Amino acid sequence: MPADQNKAIVRRLFDEMCNGRKLNVAGELFSSNHIYHDPQQPDPGPGPEGMKQVIAAYQTSFTDAHWDVVETIAAEKDTVVTRWIGSGKNDIGLMGMPATGKRVKV
Repeated sequence: MPADQNKAIVRRLFDEMCNGRKLNVAGELFSSNHIYHDPQQPDPGPGPEGMKQVIAAYQTSFTDAHWDVVETIAAEKDTVVTRWIGSGKNDIGLMGMPATGKRVKV
């Protein structure tokens, strides 16, 4: 797939799935054999369902969560590297840590 199409997929991830809270678009964005790698989170499982779990966990813990794409650093063939900032108020515990009630930005 051309780099421009892959960049559009990444943009949809942030705009529709993360910020728009449309978790069902995961089936259009992720292949069934997609693997999510994050040392901070347990394995959510493969494919769109796994990604729904990952995004939903943050949307639940940070009820006003918002992801801002700062820049696309690189896009070549099937790889897109994006720098983004996530922010929101930590209302509910996440990954075994209690809620802080504070706003965070990472």
